[in-house]
Amino acid sequence: MHDELFTHQQALEDHHLLRYAKRIGLDVDRFEHDMTENSFLKQVETDYQVALFDEHITGTPTLYINGLRYTGATDVDGLMQAIKEADTEGRILFPKGGTGFRRFLGRHRRDAKV
Repeated sequence: MHDELFTHQQALEDHHLLRYAKRIGLDVDRFEHDMTENSFLKQVETDYQVALFDEHITGTPTLYINGLRYTGATDVDGLMQAIKEADTEGRILFPKGGTGFRRFLGRHRRDAKV
């Protein structure tokens, strides 16, 4: 469901949510009941308050590396550098030059545009 919600951020009315629930194979009767009864409202509000006020998360994406919030650049070089710096025990083996990772990202970006 989170994929549907993220993909369709501009269409989050109840009738949209019901359509997404059907699409992914949820128990639609239970889904409608939980929505009508606000079954998870208290937990969602609590999680929101913690994210906003305790962790200062105000948007997506919010990245954590080794449990620390990362606010730097989100390009490949910036992320790779942050990961290297966070690997204080030297457990991650990076390919020399990172070309394999860049090729992977390039293929992924091309496929996503098709």
